[in-house]
Amino acid sequence: AQNQLIQEYNTVITTELTGIQIGPDFFSFFLNGDDNFSNLFVDDVHPNGLGFVVMAHLWYNSLPVADIDMPYILYDLLPLNYKQNILETGNAYYTDVLDYTVTSIPVILEDGIWINTANSDRNNTDDSYISFTTDRNIRLYIAYDAGATTRPDWMSGYTDTGVNLSITNPSAPLHRLYRKDFSAGSVTLGGNLATGANGADANYVVIIKEN
Repeated sequence: AQNQLIQEYNTVITTELTGIQIGPDFFSFFLNGDDNFSNLFVDDVHPNGLGFVVMAHLWYNSLPVADIDMPYILYDLLPLNYKQNILETGNAYYTDVLDYTVTSIPVILEDGIWINTANSDRNNTDDSYISFTTDRNIRLYIAYDAGATTRPDWMSGYTDTGVNLSITNPSAPLHRLYRKDFSAGSVTLGGNLATGANGADANYVVIIKEN
């Protein structure tokens, strides 16, 4: 009986709905062969804030009106368990510690895309730890533990903004914001405790803005 119902549904979809706009193909966008945008989901089912924004644009562009530009997102984000999202005050900024939240967001980070890292990776020493591709020029911010004695060598080209990000992690309540501009293309970031770093008790977070 269930198979019969499925066949009937499929018949309606393939015959009676022919030529009728039935909405965007989310599956093809989020899980196509070239790009995997599972990083726009909280889990296997539910999109995060940025994921909902993308879906809203896909819905709009499926209507018989002029298309609008899709929101800016990152491509080829690694590690695979990291997320890209838009955050507000009170949101969690790590993928693995939901109790740690942002208590205030500086103006310079407004409308930025956050890469939600994992605090369990705070001792990472790799030269190539986070990577992604951007299709436009960006200004990248690293929110690094303000209590650290020294920062990793790979951050030597970053500018100290003089601004702190306030968070609820008792081990590192302030993260100092450092920035660097990148052209469109591939971007690679080193580990939290890569060569030169000392004294950071929490993993850094990445915020990206169009430049």
